[in-house]
Amino acid sequence: MSLALNSAQAVREDGTTVSGSSDHYSSDFAVVPRRLELRLSPIDWMDIGGDIGWLDGGLDFRLGVPDYPSRVFAGNVAIGIRSGQPGFFRDTQPARSTWARLEAYPLVGAPDQRLLLSIGAHTGTFYHELGGAGVFGDWATQVMRREVRIEGGFGFFTARYAGSLLLALEPYVVVDSGAALASGCPGCDTVRYHQDWGCVLVLRLALAWRAPWAKSKQP
Repeated sequence: MSLALNSAQAVREDGTTVSGSSDHYSSDFAVVPRRLELRLSPIDWMDIGGDIGWLDGGLDFRLGVPDYPSRVFAGNVAIGIRSGQPGFFRDTQPARSTWARLEAYPLVGAPDQRLLLSIGAHTGTFYHELGGAGVFGDWATQVMRREVRIEGGFGFFTARYAGSLLLALEPYVVVDSGAALASGCPGCDTVRYHQDWGCVLVLRLALAWRAPWAKSKQP
């Protein structure tokens, strides 16, 4: 699950101004679960994953140092793509993006408890929504905008044999953007849209399964 927060403003062609948080669809609170994800790790230092949610879907690939209990430092280089096409709602389906980041998991306290530290870039076409009172944003100002973001992450990660839990705060800064195209309000083909930052609080629960024939390569 996740909760997004930012500060945005949109001015429609008729002069109407709407402002507030815009990284959501209809509600600031995501429907739980927001996404379902499947990850496979054919070898210790590599894994691939795919997910699908209410608004989008994605694929990603990671290479790195596995988080063995005796290892002080673990980390990944990760790349991925996202698309609104698999989502359930037509309004968000034009969204497209690619991302890359560095992830570090230093050990803190017990062998199964780690911090998450990450930094990366995310670029593509993103969906934003402001104002309106209709179900699923029917009367809202809906905006698609090309953006380049610098993203970070700080949180806590704990893993056991059977699963893991991640709680993280993921802020981002918009360093470049294009013209905004709007839909969802009569006469609003274009809109003046302004947003410089955003932040997402993420809670992720996962279950793990090790094949009976798989052998640990832990030193």
